[in-house]
Amino acid sequence: MTSQDPAATARRPTRSQPAGAERVIDNLLDALDGLSEAPPRDESKAVIIEAAQRGIGPLRALVDSGVALPMIERAVWQRRGFPYVTLTVTSVAQKWLDKLPLSVCAARTVVPFDDGTTIPTVAVSNPSDIVVLDEMRTRLGPSVRFVVADAADIRRVVQSLEARTSTENLELEGLGEDRAHIVDIGDVDESEGEVAKLVSGLVIQAATALASDIHIEPSDKGMKVRFRIDGVLHHVATHPVSLTSGVVNRLKVLANLDVADRRRPQDGRFGVSMEDTRLDLRLVTVPTIWEVEGAVIRVLDQSQKVSALDGLGFSPWVLDSYMRLCEFRHGSVLATGPTGSGKTTTLYATLDRIATIDSKVLTIEDPVEIRFPDVTQVQVNAAAGLTFATALRSFLRADPDIMLVGEIRDIETALVGTEAALTGHLVLASLHANNAPASATRLLEMGIDPYLVASSLRGAVSQRLVRRLCEECREDDFFQPEMFAHLAHLVTMPKRIYRARDGGCGACNGIGYRGRTAVGEVVLVTPDLSAAIARSAPGRELTELAIAAGMVPIRDDGLVKVMQGETAMSEVARVVN
Repeated sequence: MTSQDPAATARRPTRSQPAGAERVIDNLLDALDGLSEAPPRDESKAVIIEAAQRGIGPLRALVDSGVALPMIERAVWQRRGFPYVTLTVTSVAQKWLDKLPLSVCAARTVVPFDDGTTIPTVAVSNPSDIVVLDEMRTRLGPSVRFVVADAADIRRVVQSLEARTSTENLELEGLGEDRAHIVDIGDVDESEGEVAKLVSGLVIQAATALASDIHIEPSDKGMKVRFRIDGVLHHVATHPVSLTSGVVNRLKVLANLDVADRRRPQDGRFGVSMEDTRLDLRLVTVPTIWEVEGAVIRVLDQSQKVSALDGLGFSPWVLDSYMRLCEFRHGSVLATGPTGSGKTTTLYATLDRIATIDSKVLTIEDPVEIRFPDVTQVQVNAAAGLTFATALRSFLRADPDIMLVGEIRDIETALVGTEAALTGHLVLASLHANNAPASATRLLEMGIDPYLVASSLRGAVSQRLVRRLCEECREDDFFQPEMFAHLAHLVTMPKRIYRARDGGCGACNGIGYRGRTAVGEVVLVTPDLSAAIARSAPGRELTELAIAAGMVPIRDDGLVKVMQGETAMSEVARVVN
């Protein structure tokens, strides 16, 4: 019996595949051939042939095999002469918005697209809607060109543009010495109205993009604005450098800073009420060589609720080990990692889990990011002599059960925290260390006696935040199973891994990633590890003992996220050294 070529079989009309169906299949495969990220033609054809024997149509067969439906739609429209584009706010041709207002764009699910030419181009979600296409020709002229974009992308971009141009629902509220000071956008005088609207628009745009920071950076080429989104800076806009002084002064007024003092850095804060959202903005101004100041604004959402520990994205083995640490009622538990790695979020989630009505909880933070009911929270005030160390000493006289230290920065804070952990208190604190076992080494380097660290430390979590791949546009990456073979006991070996698509899509605003998740490692201080700490063993030995006791290293935890399709190899390499 001879084997038959599937492609040859496909060319012969069969009972389940008549000649007309064959033409449909060929047209569909021809369309997919135009996409670099589409699967090989022979592979797709074999899938369709096999599914046809079970009475499944070609479109359903491809979707079931893992080909994204938006990819197929994009291929079909391109085949029919409508290029498929990825929309971002910056790709909108705003010069046509006077003839095609945002209200019309929202109602018709269209938006003018900047293709680099002078010919008006409109991104539409459904090129078969003749009524919409005729309306666009009426508004922009008979020469208008059409491209295709996802309807969700178009709506998202239009909403973002509406947020940038609408400031009537925003109030800026000073939170410095004069807490009653409220600035209404509509009440600014004519001379500073444009600057005030620009500042308000930046705040709204940052809130819409879920940015954590706004960077205002003067240079010889203009005032550059960048947002930090999911831990990475993205360029948003460039304005004339002449606006910089007005923008920074506007921010200083809101934060009750000295507008006349431009020679030294200043920091302050102010609040923003936007519909049901309350933002706390932390402002830092920095003198630059361009004779104007730059500024960085940290955006904190005060309406955000404390996350649960099991909602932070930790893998089961990380979460289980950390839950064991949460069962201790005395000693110290540390959260380690670089700035912006989510340490405070983890400590807040821990506090939310273990703080009960019958326990006395005191915190010292800089700043207080989220307010807890029934918890006494203290803000660092260095000018008044209130530091982490002085606050901890006073806490010891206030009969606490649990104390949270925002950060251990110096020997004095470390020593007082260690003493508190040894005298029957549970101390939660963040610390800068490269990995979980290195938290003990870091305390030793700060000058704490080894036997004190060995006796007080219960364990530590080290964590990083990696960006999640956008599931709408992620694409296959080069897969080497041998790189993941040592992790087969944790998760099932996948058939593929993914990477971010260059240019992303509208769902991820052209970035390729949407949101972040945690990767981490947890060390529990076992008797062997405690003995090693007491004799000041080197960090490498502490790490080896922790792994022997069951710790999954943070890099391996990141690779598991890659295997599960949550993030990319390049992202793990960027975040985890």
